[in-house]
Amino acid sequence: MRRAISFIILAVVVVILLSGINGFSFDPSPAAFLSDDDSELEAFNKIAEVFGDTGSIVLILEASQTSLELLKSVTEKINSLDWVKSALSPTEAVKLGSFNLFTMSIPSESYVYEDEGRLVLNEELLTDPVYSNLIVSSDGRYYAIMITIAEGNELKSDMMIPELRSVLDSSGVESYKLIGESVANFETFRSIFDLTFKYPPFILLAIMAVYMIKFRRISLSLLTLVPPLAAVMVIIGIMGLLKLSINSLTVMIPSFIIIIGSAYGMHFLSRFEENIHMKNAVRRTIHEERVPILFSALTTMAGFSSYILLDMKAFQEMGIFVCSGIFLSAIFTITVLPGLVTPKVGTKREVLPPRDVHPLVKRAVIWVVVATSIVSPLLIITIPMTIDQYNFFKEDSEIRESARTMKEAFGWLTNYTLMVEPAEGGSISFTGDQVENLEAFERELKGIEGVSKVLSLFDLSRETNVPLPLLIRVLNSTEAFGDSTSLLVSDNAIRFNIFSSQSDSLSAERLKAAVEKAIRKFPEMNKNFEFTLAGTTLIWESVNSSVVKNQIQSL
Repeated sequence: MRRAISFIILAVVVVILLSGINGFSFDPSPAAFLSDDDSELEAFNKIAEVFGDTGSIVLILEASQTSLELLKSVTEKINSLDWVKSALSPTEAVKLGSFNLFTMSIPSESYVYEDEGRLVLNEELLTDPVYSNLIVSSDGRYYAIMITIAEGNELKSDMMIPELRSVLDSSGVESYKLIGESVANFETFRSIFDLTFKYPPFILLAIMAVYMIKFRRISLSLLTLVPPLAAVMVIIGIMGLLKLSINSLTVMIPSFIIIIGSAYGMHFLSRFEENIHMKNAVRRTIHEERVPILFSALTTMAGFSSYILLDMKAFQEMGIFVCSGIFLSAIFTITVLPGLVTPKVGTKREVLPPRDVHPLVKRAVIWVVVATSIVSPLLIITIPMTIDQYNFFKEDSEIRESARTMKEAFGWLTNYTLMVEPAEGGSISFTGDQVENLEAFERELKGIEGVSKVLSLFDLSRETNVPLPLLIRVLNSTEAFGDSTSLLVSDNAIRFNIFSSQSDSLSAERLKAAVEKAIRKFPEMNKNFEFTLAGTTLIWESVNSSVVKNQIQSL
């Protein structure tokens, strides 16, 4: 009867797992840690709605290894992908002429033209303030394709990056580098995938090795893993049924459950070995171990339950499911294991008492612990309270190498968007005084520490000698600037693209404070217009602040 109950429970576990496995998904983005009302996330989504894009990917190519014909072909193929809003490369760059008052248009010509059957690059592109160090390095050694991601695709990096790489490989591109938030998310996704499916077997083998030393029997070592593995299967099935995404924090749930839950089986089977020579050994073991196992589970759950009270979704989910998994491990230990063991497995094994430790060793350990306890608060203070999305990866990793190339060749690594829209709503328009204030404001932005480039409508206005209000009207009503128009203006807003050489959350916090300080210098402009600053690095800064705050609250 006891064996039948055990197999029925395990069958139910398998059914739950299979029921929810199709709802399994991954979310490597920093947004997975934040609530929907987070201010940085709201700012990012607000700009995405106005301009129709959510971040960008930069493809870096060496000019010496990339012909303009290949660059043009690759750009066209990338532009045809469903998730791409626009793809700007040197072959798509246009040189705008002076405004024609009679035709109300701006003449334009491509920086790449055909000469004797081959494409040629106009060297003036290298000094164009709009394109220099954006899609071509100022020394001409590197080309770049700036790919803006269409709204609604920000969480699809696991699909976008492989598709983009497939296009590049099929086009014959031999050497390239990719950089951007989606690229970092994809690499994080791969790490999460490994933590979910590749590393748990190694954890199981490590636990097996420890319990083999303890029991010296494969059967008992394997049985210790049955309760936590069953608990993990139930938790994964439930998360799938609830359509919850796995992120870089909740991916640790199975590992926590297996490591902690296997101890309950070890205690049960150790007691069973002691009682095996007695009558009703299984029943006696259940009676002796059920209370210690349940109380051990409850005390462990108490620690993880503190996460449930926090305001970060990822922490809440981890707290709920680790607690549930630990509790299930304890329940399965006292309900499933009894049906899987048999008292006819041998006789009681003699257990030798542990050897006493030498007094000198004891004193040495005590002094090391005391010294470490004294020094540790001082060492903790030195830990930098910042996040850099690229420092998550190894120094010699492909993405770190791409980041170094991007910074050296183009002078920037991260970009922010500062949106300017009317405070009262409606279409965007500026008076002469407001234009002067905005130009002065742009100069303030360029002077911020860490800012290497600011791209705005003023760059086009200065090149074409077209007043800003008229330029906005022309760009919104013509295709003079092509798909790249959305980088600068929409029907009811303009934006400053701020490029920075720094990619850590602390620098993002400083940059935001500097931008807000610059805005306050123009109170009249601040009164008439609403400013919204957003960037994925700012979202990471919000994650960093929330994690620190939540950890302190949890303690």
